[in-house]
Amino acid sequence: MIVFLSQEVIDSIITKYDSIDSSHVTLDPKFAEYDSEIDRIGWRIYGGLQDKSESSWKRLEIEDQVRNLAGTILRRYSTITREIGGRTVVAGKLDPHKEQALREFTRVYAMKGQKPEAVDMASELGMSEQRFRDCLYETYHLTPIQYYNEERAKCVAERLERDPSYALADAAYDFGYCDQPALTRHTKRYIHKTPGAIKKKK
Repeated sequence: MIVFLSQEVIDSIITKYDSIDSSHVTLDPKFAEYDSEIDRIGWRIYGGLQDKSESSWKRLEIEDQVRNLAGTILRRYSTITREIGGRTVVAGKLDPHKEQALREFTRVYAMKGQKPEAVDMASELGMSEQRFRDCLYETYHLTPIQYYNEERAKCVAERLERDPSYALADAAYDFGYCDQPALTRHTKRYIHKTPGAIKKKK
């Protein structure tokens, strides 16, 4: 599958999703390059469009895959820039050590069902909050709360894989979700699996 993104399409994606700041995104075009992840997501969308059912669940699934495709493309092929003193400065990505430190710090909070503040995440890495936000976005194309939610969903999945008897209501409470449906929505959104599907894998 080949995906063509015109600047008009890119602008429309950036405008629609408030997690993407148009003033911070420039595209680095790459031609004749096969990307297996984008190809896989694209075929999922194509398959969903072939399903003629009018169910709201199917429409939401397709919309989620389109967001996933857009995010993947922008994550892989964009660079965050910021105007500082009349010159454009590239934010840069987090180095592997900072990535690991951030993951461990975030997961400590997730295991307690607590949400860290962005300023605390930045402080843990020895960075200003603004630079942390820019570098995090450049690395993962996520905001601090989105990053936390993704890591929290991964923690839930790992716990359910280790212990399939772990009750979903308990998981929702332990990891700080307001209820079990919220847990299900978050795991589906951030790791594309429901808690029930993770438990059944065992």
